[in-house]
Amino acid sequence: MLAYAKAEKGLAEIETRAFGLSPKLRRVLILIDGQRTLESLKSMLGFDELEKMLDELTHQGFIEAVASGHDGGGEAADVAADPDAALANLPESRPAGDLDKAKNFIINTLVHFHGQYTKLDLMRAVKACDSHGALRALYADWVRCMHESRQAEKRLPELTEQLLAVI
Repeated sequence: MLAYAKAEKGLAEIETRAFGLSPKLRRVLILIDGQRTLESLKSMLGFDELEKMLDELTHQGFIEAVASGHDGGGEAADVAADPDAALANLPESRPAGDLDKAKNFIINTLVHFHGQYTKLDLMRAVKACDSHGALRALYADWVRCMHESRQAEKRLPELTEQLLAVI
């Protein structure tokens, strides 16, 4: 996966503000760490023009494209990257107790990695699910939220495997 890292000029801008970047460009530059992918940055920042901003920072020599360290390995990493493929291989029905386990797992991971007062809309939607199908419809949102946390992203293959066992 493609990520971006700060170049020497970018590091100098962070320390001294010598180049006078706009607040939005500076915010993007600060979040560049050589590990975060474009998708991760998009979900964190929510800027529509993020790709244009990254191009501008690259062109001006503040950042450079690098290979991300989040390539991971194994089947769990593949299904975390493609939520639709992960759900396609699951059985149609599960034991009734698995629905509560899956709901609790999703809510607990959201609270653990994002805090109890963020992602409330997703947590409410998860609590309201009355079937595995309804919960599976929220799986892609959960994966997106996990990508927003560096710690969760590191553990995403393991977390995905655990969730797919009960969802």
